Order: sequence, then structure tokens, then C-alpha cells
Amino acid sequence: MTARIVAVTNQKGGSGKTTTSMSLAADLGLRGLRVLVVDADPQSSATRWYAMSPESRPFPATVVNLAEARDKIGKTIKDHLENYDLIVIDCPPNLESPITLSVMLLADLAIAPIIPSAIDTWATEKLLGVVKMAKAHNDGLLVRAMLNQVRGTALAKAISADLSEDPALELLPVHLSLRTAFGEAAALGLPVHFTEDHRAIQEVSALGDEVLRLLEMKSPGPAFVPSQPVGPATGAAKRSAQRAKKTSAQKATKTSAKKATKTSAKKPRTPKRSAP
Repeated sequence: MTARIVAVTNQKGGSGKTTTSMSLAADLGLRGLRVLVVDADPQSSATRWYAMSPESRPFPATVVNLAEARDKIGKTIKDHLENYDLIVIDCPPNLESPITLSVMLLADLAIAPIIPSAIDTWATEKLLGVVKMAKAHNDGLLVRAMLNQVRGTALAKAISADLSEDPALELLPVHLSLRTAFGEAAALGLPVHFTEDHRAIQEVSALGDEVLRLLEMKSPGPAFVPSQPVGPATGAAKRSAQRAKKTSAQKATKTSAKKATKTSAKKPRTPKRSAP
């Protein structure tokens, strides 16, 4: 089977391309697909994430760094097509880069992570121009925007509504929220699936489902949604547990103090004298 190719791209840096690429690759890798991540970003964040993976829990996808491949990246990717089911490409933050243009000509699906802010939405104008040019040579290319680092603010909701109504750039029906679990997973070299943030896991699994649907692919196994934490606790989870433990200890101390006060307040009984 020839691998399907997903390009994760955006003109603006900091939009969450690497988080999207690695989370998607991990999710589908955990379902049993053979997944390759091509790190084409000079910052090499995906490569560093992969390098941090512990031997006891290897990352469920392979990562290769092709940031220096430039115009040869297309040929190098083609050499891997028969060895994988899916290739996810973390593109550089430059839509005019020879790497990005070469990748868009090969891709089956392009995903553009967009932070719901005014500045980030302005950057989509250049994306639309590149998409139009790529589709002239790759008419089978599917292009979708995806909201990333979403917060539940009124501004974010308004911008999300505007993007969903833009006919030029179709919006995926899933999103990734702004969560510390993603950064902590990268620092540990793990997928977010091995943190205690079940909402983050559900969001990534929903993204995996949507990509499989768009590419008309089937995975050997079901989505990875643990019923309980399966890896090291995230910093947020640890802090929450520590606060709960501290609160419980404080309550226990107060209860003991109250009991001691009541006991000391009671008048001692005078022992009865026995009859002579």
C-alpha cells in the first residue's frame, strides 16, 4: 500500500504545526498504522520531541529530519511511500519555501493550524494563494484549516465563527485547545495520550478520526482513549493532586482539633464513693 501524505503548514510561526503533526502521528500510530513524521522545519522541534522519547515507551511513529533537503525533499519522501501507511510532514513556517511548495504538490491533505486571533487569521490570505497554485498541479489536494490553541473567550468564538463561514478555506469540525498537557508531553518525549489530560486525548483522537475519514483510510485498531492515566502525571495533574492532598490534610487537622477542644471542655466526673 502506498502511503497517504498529510502536510501540516502555515505561514505564521507558533501556530502549532509541530503539536498538530506529532499528536496526529502518535494517535494514528497507536491505532496500528505505520506512520512517518517528516520534520521539514529548520527549528527541528519534532526531531527534538522524538529524541526525548524514553526507551521504556518509544514514540509510536518514526521521525526523520529533512529540513536541509530543500528541493530534493520530494524524491526523498517518495522513497518512503511503500514503507509506511501515512506520512505527516511538519512544514517550515514559510509558504514560499521550496520545501513547502514541493510538499504541497505531493500531499493528499494539507492541514493549516490557525490560532483564533486577528493576526493569525490575516496570515491565511497568503495560504489561500499557495493553495490555489498547488491545486493547479495537484487537483486531488484537500485543504482544511483547523483551530488550534483554542480558548473559550468571546473573541475566539467570534473569529471561529467567521472562519467557519469563509467559503475559501474549509474548517475542520474538530480543534485542539490551549492545554499545558501538549507542552509537557513534548518535554517528556511522549504523545499527549500518555498524560492525564483526557480532554486533550479526546481532541487528538477526534482529529485522527477526521483525517482517516477525509483520506478514506481504515486503521487496524480503535482510537486510543485510556480509562485511566497510563503514563507519568503532567505538572498540572501533579499540582492538582498535591492541592487535594493538602486540603484533605488540613480538614483532618481541623477535625482532630475540634475533637480535642470538645474533649478538654468536658468537666471531669467525680468518682462515686462506695458505701461504708
